[in-house]
Amino acid sequence: MPEIKMLNRWSLFIERRPWIGPGIVYFFFAWTFANLYYYVLPNNLVESVQVLSSFRARQPMQLRVLVPAIIHLISSITPLSVALVDKYILIASVWGVLMLFASFLRVYISKTAAWIAAPIILVPLVWNYCLLTLFHYPSDVPSIAFFLGCLILWRSKKPWAYYICFLLACFNRETILFILPCLLALYWSRGRMKFWITHTVFHVMIFVAVKLILWKLFEHSSGTPMEDHWQKNLGVLTDFFAFRNGAVRYFAFLFGGLHLMAIALWRWVPRELRRLTAITILFWVGMFYAGLVLESRIYSELIPIYTAAVITAAGTMWLGWPRADLERRKLN
Repeated sequence: MPEIKMLNRWSLFIERRPWIGPGIVYFFFAWTFANLYYYVLPNNLVESVQVLSSFRARQPMQLRVLVPAIIHLISSITPLSVALVDKYILIASVWGVLMLFASFLRVYISKTAAWIAAPIILVPLVWNYCLLTLFHYPSDVPSIAFFLGCLILWRSKKPWAYYICFLLACFNRETILFILPCLLALYWSRGRMKFWITHTVFHVMIFVAVKLILWKLFEHSSGTPMEDHWQKNLGVLTDFFAFRNGAVRYFAFLFGGLHLMAIALWRWVPRELRRLTAITILFWVGMFYAGLVLESRIYSELIPIYTAAVITAAGTMWLGWPRADLERRKLN
């Protein structure tokens, strides 16, 4: 019968593309998250999306120009408003984060388990971008997708695609430079010293070139390219150790507590994720000077690391998953 043949064709089509089912589910997750995101903070920005997309914001926010430029372009050639385009980009970004995170997890757990477990990353997303932060910017969530994309492309040994992704990410947010110590933590070997020196130079050259271009483009914008928050953060640290002003509570609920769980489950975390988790200390140190530590939105690149560590450790501890071993799988 024609109906049965058509049904069989659809079944075969979906069977050959197993990402379609999770992709549809992930879209609804992304749409729900975006509505919560804008319900909690509809436009609570020091520099609004409207100002950013018209390139009139102050530095350093205006230097994170990729998403505002896309918003400006789309809103200029379509009847869509700036706010609506911003929301659509957020939905696409969250969807991309979910799909990429599932791909990242497949190195450590089975494909089916990865598809099921990937939405757990929404827990730290909700805490960091909806419940704890006072501000959000268009570059925040896309930076997670860029970070995951870079990790996956490097692991897949696609250098040209990797460096294109890294270049675009540099125009999105400067924190993408954290990818370099992550790669070194995962794949460094003394026998490839020349290789790593070369690629370290490539990363730094691209990053500096992008910064110089942006500084030139927005040299007349107010503000400074890098802000010094050292004194403010010292005050937060003092409050933390004195148990004042909710500082302890804030750092406990950051990432939905997954960073603390990653430490508690350290014994069961795969050693590659242990390396990544350990290297996040560099991010914290850098943000203690350049970022406000009470702005939970700034920790984008750390979210997939802590989440993956908890998922794999919990699976090994409670579900009997085998330990993942990147080196055994010869992915480097």
